[in-house]
Amino acid sequence: METYKEEILEAIMEAEERGNCSVEHIKVGISKERVKPDELAALCEDGFITMQNDKISMTSKGRELAVQVVRRHRLAECLMGYVLNISPDAMEKVACEMEHTLLPEVEESICALLGHPDTAPDGKPVPPGKCCIQKSRKIEKTLISVAELNPGDEGKIAYIKPKNHNRLMKLTAFGLIPGQRVKLAQKSPTFCILFEQTEIAVEKDIAEEIYVWKIEEDS
Repeated sequence: METYKEEILEAIMEAEERGNCSVEHIKVGISKERVKPDELAALCEDGFITMQNDKISMTSKGRELAVQVVRRHRLAECLMGYVLNISPDAMEKVACEMEHTLLPEVEESICALLGHPDTAPDGKPVPPGKCCIQKSRKIEKTLISVAELNPGDEGKIAYIKPKNHNRLMKLTAFGLIPGQRVKLAQKSPTFCILFEQTEIAVEKDIAEEIYVWKIEEDS
């Protein structure tokens, strides 16, 4: 499958999400270039899209592929944004490469590692895969939320999955970022988290949003 076809299908799906799937609103790749007539013709010939005037619609075949590409792209963004703390510009560039090369088994492993994320760092939805539907958690024994720790347990933050951006900003401002080693001091009446020379208390819903790799006593 040619890369440019995958990128155009991805751009069509993103245009659908914005609510306008006309030719002029389809911007391809990082540079957001206009799609070319011959490229659209090739997608029509391959059975990925249909066109009526300047309106583009994906066939079931095209949509299936578009969802796969968008899913890989946004999972890559989740990995780099939530775990690796990569800058947005670098994140987009690498994600655009990974969306074409990520193997299915690697894709599922990343998704399980991240706890089957619903949204990417920019708030866009991550299409669910088979592993999400089956609620597979291949590494659930080591990757857990702070709320699942017992008092005295320690872990290293893998990622934070907040309900809103402001909450993420507050937690990172305190120093709770991926890679930070933390210890749970208590669970009641609030969750008390210790790290470096800092101690903060959070409610259960926030503790459930902080995911850590549990550190075993002999590690």
